[in-house]
Amino acid sequence: MAREYLAAKDAIDALVRAIEPISRRSVDVILLGGLAMAWYGSSRQTYDLDAEVSSLTRPQLTRLWQSLGFPADLSADVSHWGMIDLPPGYRKRAKTIRRHGRVTVRILSPLDLAMSKLRVMRDSDIQDALFLIRRFRITKLQIRRAMNRMIRASIPSTDLFFFQRFMEGFLKEQFR
Repeated sequence: MAREYLAAKDAIDALVRAIEPISRRSVDVILLGGLAMAWYGSSRQTYDLDAEVSSLTRPQLTRLWQSLGFPADLSADVSHWGMIDLPPGYRKRAKTIRRHGRVTVRILSPLDLAMSKLRVMRDSDIQDALFLIRRFRITKLQIRRAMNRMIRASIPSTDLFFFQRFMEGFLKEQFR
């Protein structure tokens, strides 16, 4: 079976429709990954939906994941998807893009999304971060401050060492 790219609006609509019968409580969704990139105007396509979904229990998250009909990475806390945490306060900075009933869909701020991409250090994610940096005129100082907050928030590991080295090289190369 061939994989199909997701259209941002269709995927968000499907997510909202799938959440409504699962929870009677308010649910806050924060998009990141390729769908967030598409929302910000990137032409790169994605096969999956990456989102933080609050207020759902583990069984509810499982039901949501099973009901979507397309690949999705869903979690109650996306900051800890890797060894490097997102910059603290990312939830407060997320921008609301849709409200429907009890469901609010938000998107990581451009800086937080760029940092989420840079913490992965893959070529495609670096290109996504560069797109955001250029489009939203994110400064070297903003990136450095976010990097330092991420390092302070993360559990000490060798990944922090590699992330810091990568980021120093990235800043030197991209902000001459």
